[in-house]
This record gives sequence, structure tokens and C-alpha cells, in this order.
Amino acid sequence: MSEAAAGRVIVASVSKHQSFETALAAQRAGLLHRFVTSVYFDRHRFPYRLVGMLPRGPCRRAVRRLRVRSQPGLDPTRVRSVYRPEVLTTALARVPGVARALGAENLMYLKNELFDRAVARAHLEACDVFHGFDGCALVSLACAKALGATTILDCPAPHASAVDELMKEEYARNGLRPQRPVRRAMLAQQRQRAEITGADYLLVPSEFARRTYLKAGVAPERVWVVPYGASLRRFRPALPPDAVSTARFRVLFVGNGFLRKGLVYLLEAVRRLGLPDLELVVVGLPLRGGDWLLARYRGLFEHLTYVPPERLPQLYRSADVFALPSLAEGSALVVYQALACGLPVVTTEHAGSIVRDGRDGFLVPLRDTMSLAECLHALHGDALLRREMGESAACRAQCFGWERYHGALGTLYHRMIGIGRGERAASEAAVKGVA
Repeated sequence: MSEAAAGRVIVASVSKHQSFETALAAQRAGLLHRFVTSVYFDRHRFPYRLVGMLPRGPCRRAVRRLRVRSQPGLDPTRVRSVYRPEVLTTALARVPGVARALGAENLMYLKNELFDRAVARAHLEACDVFHGFDGCALVSLACAKALGATTILDCPAPHASAVDELMKEEYARNGLRPQRPVRRAMLAQQRQRAEITGADYLLVPSEFARRTYLKAGVAPERVWVVPYGASLRRFRPALPPDAVSTARFRVLFVGNGFLRKGLVYLLEAVRRLGLPDLELVVVGLPLRGGDWLLARYRGLFEHLTYVPPERLPQLYRSADVFALPSLAEGSALVVYQALACGLPVVTTEHAGSIVRDGRDGFLVPLRDTMSLAECLHALHGDALLRREMGESAACRAQCFGWERYHGALGTLYHRMIGIGRGERAASEAAVKGVA
């Protein structure tokens, strides 16, 4: 069957997140016509062939990080890189004083805007489905729809209004002055709302995320849920299971944006417990409003700003428990990874997680320090409970490999192509009837 007969899907996203898996899902369904992204590392193409020729040092290490911008199994001939927006904004961020003057929100808005317009201008053509990602798809969604495509807006995060409400409460609870509205940040939110209105369907990764969009007034039939996954080949339990040392009890937290991720409640829980053998490892950047946590709780945790992706599985396997008491997530990828590594997970329903309370870990109420402390204390004092929950977590993760995501999304594409072609056929028949 030809590509045109089967259907053609164009996927476009300025960042990686799960979009590389999205493109692979379309390819495995026999539908991928084109994947447009910002930077895609193809070692067979210029200039990526030059990476090995760079002298050893910071420059080479920085460029080698680009290797995560690739996807095994994805046909590189179907990938188009729109790298200039990212190169421009990254360069501006490195100029002394510019990043502070413009702000991270402004630079991100600029990158998304330039990428979106480049996709619409040079990388769109007639297709059955156009799959764009929120924040960088306003113009391209409209162009794709004008070309007759069914349009999907991928929304990895909860609705902006839900996140805003939670964060305003969080600033007040912690005695922090709310961040001054930034013009570009406000424009970005307006842009996302326009994208939501313009798309035929929204794709979200969890029921929690779906509820936030329904609460914002989006019709239920327009919102589809497809959970994410983890690479079960990379993320797997330690062998043997008791390889983790019992000399200490290590709790792992991974995530950027400490305030939104609920790190303050985890830190308070750890401080209340006062367990001498408890080690808390925090991986990530504080981002806006989170710097004060590093100072207030200094000495209570080990902080790693960055861990290379290839070392993440080892980091998970070195821990006893994973904790992410987040206030708002679409569906945190780190939770899937921790489960796959056989870690009991302590999180909240607002993390959009697949954790089954009392089986794979614990779901604690939002902002509930006491419940967090109780769950950590229970896991600390019962090695058998940790092992049983860890085994259950690893089994749970087997149901959420990326292959499941690929299959579910492929089925959804075929369904949308059928709906779209049916609607076009009915419209053509109506026109002929009038004529």
C-alpha cells in the first residue's frame, strides 16, 4: 500500500520531550511523512560528522550532548531540522546580561514563534494528520487545516489556567512574592489558548491533565488520553535486587522547577523525620522561585544540577525510593523511569502518574508534608515492603513501555484518518448533490 493510500502524518515539535517517540509511532504505523524538529543529531550528516574531530574540552562535551537529540529506529530521511531558532536563542542566552534582560520566557517564546513560522512556511504540504505541540504550533495548525488535514495539538502539561492557579497559591503559602507578569509569558499563554481553540483534537498523557482541559471548557470528545512510557531496555531493576546497600536509605528526586515539583514538601518531610541514615538526592534546576530552597535547606540534601541521560538508569538503581510530590504535571516521564527501575514511588495524583496507591508506592495528598513523612518512614523501616512495592513497580512499568505508546498513537492516527476521509467524502457528496 502506498503512503498516500495509507495516510500521511506530519509531526512538528521544537523540543524533544516525547516528540521523537511520537514520530517513531507514526513511522511504525506506516504513516510518517515528515518529522520537523529543531535539532536532530544524525551522525552521518554535516555538521554532526565533525563532532569527533573537535578538540577535547567544554566545547566538545557540550556538542556531544546533542546526541540525545536522536531516535533509534527513526528514518533520518524523514526528519527535517529547523535549527536556526534554537541556535539564535541559545546564543542570545550566552551573551552577558542579555538573558537577564530578556528573560527565559521571552527567549522561549521567540524560539517557539520562529520555529512555528518556519514549519508553516517551508515544511507543510497536503497530509491527513498534522500533529503539533503546544506553544509552537499556532500558525502551522492553521496552515495544516487550510490544507485539509485533521489537526492534533499535543499538550504535555495541564491547562495553563490550572497551573497558574496552583502556582499563585504556592507563592502565597511560601511567603514569596508572585513573579511579575512577563509580557512574552502572557503572550505565550494567549498563544496556547488560541492553539487549543484552533486544533481539532487535543492529546494529553493522563486523566488528571484531561480534567484540567475539561474544566477550562474544552469539549470532552476533543480530548484524548495516551499515557507516556519508558525505555524498558535502558531502565530496568538492579540485578540482583538486593544489590543496593542497606547502610543508608536513599530517596531520589528528579525534576526541574523545584517549586512546581513540590520539593519544599519533600524537604520538610525529610527534616521532620530526622533519620540519620536517610540521604536525599535532588537532581535538577530550581528555575523561577526555587533558589531559596537551596539556601533554606542547605545540608539536608545532595544537589546535582545535571546527570547525563546515559547515567540516569544507574542513578535510579542506586536509590531505595523515588519521590515526586508535584503540584502539576501532565505525566512525569521520570516516574515511568523510576518504576521501570523497580523503585517504589511516592507521588501525587497531580503528577499524572500511573502509580497504584499501596501497590507500586504511595499517592499522597497535595502539599501534605505529614503524609509524605509517614510514607517515607514506612518504606524506611520495612525492607520487605520496599522490595514488594519495587517488584510491583517493575511489573507495572512493563505495561507502559514506549511500544505501548507507539501502538496506541498509531491506532489513534488511523482512526482520525478514517474520520477525516469520511467527513471529506460526505462533504464532496453534499456538494455534488447541490450541483
